[in-house]
Amino acid sequence: MCALLSGLDEEAFRRGTSVYLSERAIPMLPEALSNEICSLNPRVDRLTMSVIMDLDRAGRVVDYKLAPSVIRSRERMTYTKVNDILTNLDGETAQAYSHIKELRLQMHELTLILIK
Repeated sequence: MCALLSGLDEEAFRRGTSVYLSERAIPMLPEALSNEICSLNPRVDRLTMSVIMDLDRAGRVVDYKLAPSVIRSRERMTYTKVNDILTNLDGETAQAYSHIKELRLQMHELTLILIK
């Protein structure tokens, strides 16, 4: 994290978000942070704050908590690859990621509930 009201904090607040275009990215944070220190590189532990929510069957939040946690990405992916994993239920990509089939189905079910 960066210091509250520091130059970095103010610049990140001004930018609001990173923007990903087909030919380039406009990072919210300086490149050394966004592509290295804060990047979700494969097989590297990263500290984070997680929002852990309990939802009812209608998708309403019934409880939540904030908790420090650690994330470890398994591989670097593009938006195109993730979209292929989530939308192509058959074929080579589906076979390569068959170990997350149940999770993919649960995410799809949750998506349908939340967009209502």
